[in-house]
Amino acid sequence: MACFRVLPLALPLLLAGCHAHPDTALTAAAAEGRTTDALALIGQGADPNLTDGSGFTPLVWAARNGHGTTVEGLLAAGCDPDRPVGSNDWAPLVHAIHHGQNGAAQALLDGGASVEGEAGRRALLMAAGYGNPELVRLLLDHGVDPRGTPDILVEAVGGAWDIDYAWPGCAAHTETVRLLLDSAPDLSLGDGFFARRAIKHAERKRCAELLRLVRGRAARPLAAGS
Repeated sequence: MACFRVLPLALPLLLAGCHAHPDTALTAAAAEGRTTDALALIGQGADPNLTDGSGFTPLVWAARNGHGTTVEGLLAAGCDPDRPVGSNDWAPLVHAIHHGQNGAAQALLDGGASVEGEAGRRALLMAAGYGNPELVRLLLDHGVDPRGTPDILVEAVGGAWDIDYAWPGCAAHTETVRLLLDSAPDLSLGDGFFARRAIKHAERKRCAELLRLVRGRAARPLAAGS
């Protein structure tokens, strides 16, 4: 389950989802990267696409925990690479990105995970917001068009609005922005509240090169020394 910044009344429910645990033999094996055990259970009749009490499939557990070899094995055994699960209906690829599991994301894409339409937009927006240039490059190379994702430059500049997000540094977000602009030079920050917030955040972090890259795309003029 995703854990976004929310009103206090909803927060306990979201935090409960953040501490999900696998509770079947198959999902536990997948979550722990025990590929041989997971495949043996599937061979004995376990459904590879069945969710456990946390609402996650074996493939999602393997993706969230970064077990790329297990992801490959589960895909070969018939796991659906695109089945959305959890309270936010995220595909396994998005779960991998949410947890910064670049290797698992690569395994999913190599195994046929879709990046068409909303699936690709959601994945790219999260990768950009988390300041993960490796994943952004991977998704762009797989044909995801940043122009179809509203506010993607805002997220790349200011970071994700998500309690699981941790600022990875100016360099990571600068490279993320550079990749997006190289792919889509006409991207704009727009003129809304979140665009202004993103610029202010980059200014507070003293991300001079990032601010240089978005000069002229900002919601307000940038200071000359930024």
